[in-house]
Amino acid sequence: MFICIFLFIACPNKQGTNPTLYDAHDFVVQLDDQSFNDTVYCFDSTKIVSNSLFLDENTNNSLNASSKSNNNFVSGEVQSEINGRCTSIIVEFYSDWCGHCRAYSRLYKALAKDLLAWQGVIKFAAINCADPVNLDTCKDSSITHYPFLKYFPRNSLEANLNSSASVGQILRSYQSLAQMRDQITRVLLTEYEENRYEDWPKFEWLEDVETYNNLWKGIDTHISTLIVLFESNTNSLVGAQLLLDLSGYADKVVARRCVNNALANALQIKDFPTFAVFRRGERSPAYIAELRRLLLNEFEQLLRNDSKETSKRCKRAYFVSELDLLKSARIALFNDVQMIGGENITGQNLRALYEFVDILANYFPHRTIHPLLRETEFNASQNSREINEFNEKDNIENDQKNPFPISEEWEHCKGSSPVLRGYTCGLWTLFHVLTVNGYRNGQKDNSFDPLRLLLAIRDWVLSFFACDHCRVHFRKMTTKTARIETSINREEDVFLYLWKAHNLVNSRLHGRETEDPKFPKYQFPPNFLCQECRREINKEFDEDKIKNFLLLYYSDIRPIGRKGVEEEEGEEIEDKLE
Repeated sequence: MFICIFLFIACPNKQGTNPTLYDAHDFVVQLDDQSFNDTVYCFDSTKIVSNSLFLDENTNNSLNASSKSNNNFVSGEVQSEINGRCTSIIVEFYSDWCGHCRAYSRLYKALAKDLLAWQGVIKFAAINCADPVNLDTCKDSSITHYPFLKYFPRNSLEANLNSSASVGQILRSYQSLAQMRDQITRVLLTEYEENRYEDWPKFEWLEDVETYNNLWKGIDTHISTLIVLFESNTNSLVGAQLLLDLSGYADKVVARRCVNNALANALQIKDFPTFAVFRRGERSPAYIAELRRLLLNEFEQLLRNDSKETSKRCKRAYFVSELDLLKSARIALFNDVQMIGGENITGQNLRALYEFVDILANYFPHRTIHPLLRETEFNASQNSREINEFNEKDNIENDQKNPFPISEEWEHCKGSSPVLRGYTCGLWTLFHVLTVNGYRNGQKDNSFDPLRLLLAIRDWVLSFFACDHCRVHFRKMTTKTARIETSINREEDVFLYLWKAHNLVNSRLHGRETEDPKFPKYQFPPNFLCQECRREINKEFDEDKIKNFLLLYYSDIRPIGRKGVEEEEGEEIEDKLE
């Protein structure tokens, strides 16, 4: 009969005397002879189960040759527990007197810090072989020079027990972080291919997805976010490294990598690598960005410097301009309507135009253009209206002393180049102002219908906005992804809905070529405009604070002709200099 004995091994207290190259702040575990096996092999002497192994008080916890020959050294139950809590590990064997080791330690520290997000999969350690107490461990590991790097897979304990040779894969000590990162990624992919650990990222390439439900196949229902990185070929390591970067968020996010396939074609992804973020329950990606463009934006933001003075300048650049509102209203009423409406405006287009003109007349915050708009009102029951007849309102503009600015430059909506921002920025601002002013007026008018206001905006966009691609996305967002008719339950939802919708668009377009680098598509409002708008705990928007902010921001309109704070301060300085 076999008797299994649990042994608690007391190791002699052998402290090394040599200096070490790493400390607790370096994200590198400094090993010695006593801690090497515990760390590298997840060896726990309190879990040893043996039927023929007798250890005396002079035995340490090293896995020496005699222990390797004992096939019953570790029970299956203990091995299962070890596999469940261990990671792969890289060990640098060095000598404290070695000048090259001291130089290389800077890169090794940087590598451990750079890959800190991978710590659920791999960790970094080091042992000083110049210290006499570590000599046996270094000899058993077949170290031939310094620095010497070895990669120990997660299942190294089993390999160590079943082999008389030294375990661990030798790695090259490259002099660049990128080369080291790529080398480590390759060995991790090889280990995953052999073992398919359940708690590691799923490195398999995503197969062709025919339906939306197939995209979420095999993903736990509590996971709400899926990130797919599209790459041009299977030799790329970018996707695997992104999966490792995100591995710390495995309880919230699943990331997969995908070679250019039907899904990429469906999303019209042409440039690689690009990633798409999907939310459970939503049929289209919440966010798509090419990595190169995203990194460029981050770099540009770094150059802008997030100092207090920069925040002040950014804050001054954000305001609601009456000039921008009027320019946008004129383009919307005349340019887009004339180009899209054709020779006659009929049916749904006619009703959409009437409703839009009506909300402009009722909710545009300044009286400047009200007389003009009142003149454009007409009976929606008319079957058609001639475009030329509608454009005769140019004469009314002259009579009203041209309230619409035409040649003036955009103010807040002026882009860093003529092709950026401008009309689209002004149009979104106009929509926000109409919803906020409509809500304010509605507090005094029981007949206010928030749904009608939003539907008027949607119908005008779908009937007349000249960007066909934009209309398609706007239709999908307002009729499916965030359907207006089912989203309005309170009067304040009239402007809160538009705020959420605009942020969805910002998220989708962030990192695209149409983004102005000087005006990144933040989730609005950015922190420099409203620090209290996000909760301290989870940094999510506080809707009550957002409500107050939006009401103030879109009601504080800078009239035509008023200079901004920076311009006024600049003129004051010039006056003093004169």
